[in-house]
Amino acid sequence: MQTSIESVSNNHQPSALVRIVLMLCAIIIAIIITELIVSKAIGYPHYTDGTRKFQIHTRLGAYNILNWRPPYYKFWSVEGGNKVYTYNNIGLPGSDIDKTRSRNIYVLGSSFIEAMSVSREETATAVFQNMLDSDSVKYNVINLGCSGHDPYVMWFRSQFFARYFTPDYVIVVLDPSSIGNLRRRWEDTLSFEIPPNLPVELPLSPVRKYTALPRKYSAFINLVLHGFKSQVERLQINDLNADFPHDELSAAFNKMEQCIAMYAKQYNNVLFVSIINSTTTNHILEELCTKYHVYFAADNSILQSGNRIDRYGHLSVRGNQLLGSYLYDVFNDNKKQ
Repeated sequence: MQTSIESVSNNHQPSALVRIVLMLCAIIIAIIITELIVSKAIGYPHYTDGTRKFQIHTRLGAYNILNWRPPYYKFWSVEGGNKVYTYNNIGLPGSDIDKTRSRNIYVLGSSFIEAMSVSREETATAVFQNMLDSDSVKYNVINLGCSGHDPYVMWFRSQFFARYFTPDYVIVVLDPSSIGNLRRRWEDTLSFEIPPNLPVELPLSPVRKYTALPRKYSAFINLVLHGFKSQVERLQINDLNADFPHDELSAAFNKMEQCIAMYAKQYNNVLFVSIINSTTTNHILEELCTKYHVYFAADNSILQSGNRIDRYGHLSVRGNQLLGSYLYDVFNDNKKQ
């Protein structure tokens, strides 16, 4: 009798094939549910195809390669409150560019100018652009801010984009990382020579080619392949409030002087704007700019904690408004001189 019961029980157990099919169905359902949560509930974007990669140098380390995003490229901002933001109509931060205009203002800087923690309409360069438009001043403000860039790397970035948009004015915005990165990264004597046959556009790598399609159609896969890397780059509060040690200032400003001299040589209208909260640093910067007949302005209140995300992060909407308004004032003051 017991053998008969066991035989009946075994006959009702699913076969190995059925178990595999059920497992695959469960996995597929789980993926679909996860995709719906990631794309619909959370709002994480699908991959935007079309990023172009250019090699602009051979001795800039991680900055040898410049990424140019496609128009209205979508990205996820953790620091911005886990929201989806976009680049503008030419694949850069800031407000849209009026392609009928021929006069351009470059604004160079680090992630404080790039401003990926606010919408593109709320960036400092967009505020600057809107104020110019209100005055019927027909310039395009082109945001060339990029995370981690110091004045040396910014120079090569400006040279690359000058092939596409001729600058009438170049504004270089300096924050505390500008000084520190110059000191740490480069040799004492800077070379501004661009290697022959550069820049050059790089072909699509096999990895990018084969991962682009699933990322384009699945927000979940895009999230997994992109990783959970936060775009937040925080600075220590001491870097913002304290003067740099004298020996560090000496090494950094030797390189800064070389940068200022090259910008002055290359561009007819160049302005250096400091938002560094250091009287000593700004005084030295002013002396160097005066030496090369370059306009200089400084505001040590913009990076105060009340104007930043979570006190120590990037500029908040209010901080970007203040910086954009300051850039407008600086630009007009320079034109009067």
